[in-house]
Amino acid sequence: MKAAKDGKSVAVIEKYHLVGGGCTHWGTIPSKALRHSINRVLEFNTSSIFRNALGHALKLSYPDLLRSAESVIARQTAMRRDFYERTGSRCITVKPAFSMRTPSKCIPVSRPNRRC
Repeated sequence: MKAAKDGKSVAVIEKYHLVGGGCTHWGTIPSKALRHSINRVLEFNTSSIFRNALGHALKLSYPDLLRSAESVIARQTAMRRDFYERTGSRCITVKPAFSMRTPSKCIPVSRPNRRC
């Protein structure tokens, strides 16, 4: 991203059609967002101030908590897509292949199937 900010020509290679890769959609961000939602509910339910104001413990289903995590993922995806658009970075969806014969800074891409 620094190269894009410095005016270099940049292409982002994504294996899946979702901008942000595995970290955004299946790994770190979803698990942290879900843990954060669960912690907030626990914090609410263990606080006498909140429980007294509501009159009972806050009860949310697992799907409710997942929706909260999904909103975080959507914001992260939009932020990345906006950055790519602002900087003119090309986003190409293709399964990348690396080769020891190829210089480390060059990734050959053949037949990209979609732009992000």
